[in-house]
Amino acid sequence: MRTRQFQPTVVPAKAMSRKRIAGFEHIEQLGKGSYSEVHLVYRNGAGSEKLALKRFLEPENTIAIEREIAALKVMSDHPDAPKLHDVISLGKEVFLLMDHIEGDNIYQTVKKSGTFSESQARRFLKETLSQLGFMHAQGLLHTDIKITNLMKHKGKYCFIDYGLSQAGPATRTLTLTGGERYMGPEVFQGQRNQASDVYGLGCVLHYCLTGKYPFGLVKKDPMEKKIFASMHWNVDFRFDASPEIKHILSRMMEKDHMQRATIEEIECLLNGDLDIGTPPSLAAPDIPLPEDMASIYRTMAQENRKNLYAQYRYGLLLEKGETVTQDERQAIEWHLRAATGGLALAQNRLGFLYYNGRCGLPKDYDRAHYWFSKASDQKYPLSQYYMGRLHELGWGVRKDNAEAIRYYTLAVRNGETNAKERLQALLNS
Repeated sequence: MRTRQFQPTVVPAKAMSRKRIAGFEHIEQLGKGSYSEVHLVYRNGAGSEKLALKRFLEPENTIAIEREIAALKVMSDHPDAPKLHDVISLGKEVFLLMDHIEGDNIYQTVKKSGTFSESQARRFLKETLSQLGFMHAQGLLHTDIKITNLMKHKGKYCFIDYGLSQAGPATRTLTLTGGERYMGPEVFQGQRNQASDVYGLGCVLHYCLTGKYPFGLVKKDPMEKKIFASMHWNVDFRFDASPEIKHILSRMMEKDHMQRATIEEIECLLNGDLDIGTPPSLAAPDIPLPEDMASIYRTMAQENRKNLYAQYRYGLLLEKGETVTQDERQAIEWHLRAATGGLALAQNRLGFLYYNGRCGLPKDYDRAHYWFSKASDQKYPLSQYYMGRLHELGWGVRKDNAEAIRYYTLAVRNGETNAKERLQALLNS
């Protein structure tokens, strides 16, 4: 996939609604988010072909951009996936020229036409499993499968938005990026893998069949309720569908990711090549949701030592005295559990507390460096920024502007805006 360099006379993307741009004629803006904006364009001299031109709003966040480009290149080889036609750079700005997807996403489809029939659900699964299997075979995880990231393209459903994709069959969870309502329990325990994508697709299938999210969750529900539901609640199968499709859904949303159905198993179930066994119960009893936030996180942290995120969040509540009596000693103990378990969020928090001398801890730049270094090794951008500060100031380490620049650069490339000013100042000094 080649990269074209445009001449500097090209009109900036923000003026696209009024100007013709270097071989393209702008039609309209299709959408805009915090990460990017997408425009519909004609490619001049190519039979008035409609394409989508994606502009990244934070071009210095090169890690995320490179990740999305790599994923789109991989998926362009699948016959049903939208194609990446070109990567265009204009100074510091980056644009992706892609197929224009004219169909609706799952949310829009269900809102307009109602829930899926059995045959529609089966067809949806076959189309998406083909692409997901291809994705995984190429060593790629989507990690952000949800109803707005699956769209109809040339008559078939396809995945879009690879901005959070990850390479490898499994990856550590640094932060809870993506849609929490689509996350399996293992994500809250600090890891994502191919089974996590299967769980997310299962949540989408549930929405297709019922028009509702699993566990009755809605977007405005607090994070702790979403985590508790994923960890403890059972899918309510009291909806109109065959035992076969309900069994497939139950296998896709199995709590234990090691026992969750693989793509190959789901395809066999769809084809009738495997016995469905005992159909899932209509509605197994749920563990009641504790009344306050601290109790929710304490319950999850105590019941499952692998739930690193719950340990970290409970530590934060104890640290700040939110919905629980403040207890700095206990807060540090819970942060330590999550940090030694490998959660970058907790490692960064301990680094911050030692850096500032808070929560009963002394100001200790050696310990701050230790924990920021741990989180930086996991590519946690805020810790990379603090590593830059320590090296720039010579706190806890030898003063080294070259190392400071290296860490600031890493932080900027990972999207940490605080590092931009310090990086520019050192480069200009």
